[in-house]
Amino acid sequence: MNLKDFFKRYKSNEKKGFTVIEVLAVVAILAITSTAVVSVFMAVHKSVKETGNITTEQFHITQVERFIRNEFQVGSSVDVFDLDPLTFTPSFTAAGYTPVENDECMVFDQANKCVYFKKYSEATNSYNVALTLTNIEEVHLTICPYDYAAVTGTGGSSQSIDGMKLKLVYEIVATDYTYSGGIILGNTAAGERGNMENYATTDPKYTAKLIWNQDSTNLTNNKCVCFHSERTAIDSSSSTP
Repeated sequence: MNLKDFFKRYKSNEKKGFTVIEVLAVVAILAITSTAVVSVFMAVHKSVKETGNITTEQFHITQVERFIRNEFQVGSSVDVFDLDPLTFTPSFTAAGYTPVENDECMVFDQANKCVYFKKYSEATNSYNVALTLTNIEEVHLTICPYDYAAVTGTGGSSQSIDGMKLKLVYEIVATDYTYSGGIILGNTAAGERGNMENYATTDPKYTAKLIWNQDSTNLTNNKCVCFHSERTAIDSSSSTP
């Protein structure tokens, strides 16, 4: 027996390696595992992003509530005026009113989905933005006497509306968050000069219900709420605006 035949005799016939089926199985397992990992990652990423958006909107709307309570709650007069769509400031032409220092207004920018809080400066003869709220889908505002049901008799009793404090109820719908609240406008009163006399002179008196949204036919988009916060309340006998 020669050397060549000797090695052939003892050479193993087993072949090392993977079959096509084994390779395909491994690829399939890796694909399934990768898909699961990516799905979990995307879900976590989306959750974190949404949580961040909601937290940001909550912060912004909390700032709005603080602004309303600090500024508007002490307002001595409140009214609703037409909105100048070019400047997003109150239009007093029809009302015959002249703004004074620190008059404030709340307006809606439909195109940019923004709510602006502005304050008037006599030095610049203009309203300057004090606070901006973005990503706003809809705003509901109601201004009325705090117990209007009693005033109209629908609450089981009837009483005089004169001297009753006004209240502001609001709901702000942002892209990912909705905030609602209400305050008593402590320095205002129904029947006093300067309070809702421009907007609501007939029943329901001293009441405004505004809905700001993306509906182009919505006429209340063209209205804004104005407050005067730095003067004492004026009764109906006064001749000054």
